[in-house]
Amino acid sequence: MKRAHSHVASPILAGAGLLIVAGLTGCEVSDGSVPSVSTAPGYQSTAAAQKEMKDSVVGKWKMYPAIGPTKRNCSIEFKASAFDPHKGRVSTFACNLVEGLGSINGVSRINGWERKGRTIILSAIATPNIGSFDLPIDSYRDRVYGSTKDDIRFVMVRD
Repeated sequence: MKRAHSHVASPILAGAGLLIVAGLTGCEVSDGSVPSVSTAPGYQSTAAAQKEMKDSVVGKWKMYPAIGPTKRNCSIEFKASAFDPHKGRVSTFACNLVEGLGSINGVSRINGWERKGRTIILSAIATPNIGSFDLPIDSYRDRVYGSTKDDIRFVMVRD
């Protein structure tokens, strides 16, 4: 009977011995908390810099045809990408209904933008560079003029 106990006690003592050896060799004890990404100093400065560098095109605009007097307009909103503040997506609303903005083949196709210097390049789903307008990154003008490759001229006014 004594023999049976010695077989059971040996693995337990061996396991306890390994824990003690591991403790003596420099294993660190963790409190179980996961380090936060937001506490890293590099992350905070990058996030703050991106927030300060908001592109002047980002926001809501009203778009009018540049030719002929009209009160009809459509809404267009420029949103910055989460990964690059100098490009993003565009949402248009009812631009296909405004005479002079190209119907369904005009400015209503715009769904993306990208900054190249002081020029904003507009793009469609499968067609890059369908139009452009000039707006410096730090210029918060309330009116800009632009055109598409199909010679549709437009005026955008901040909403």
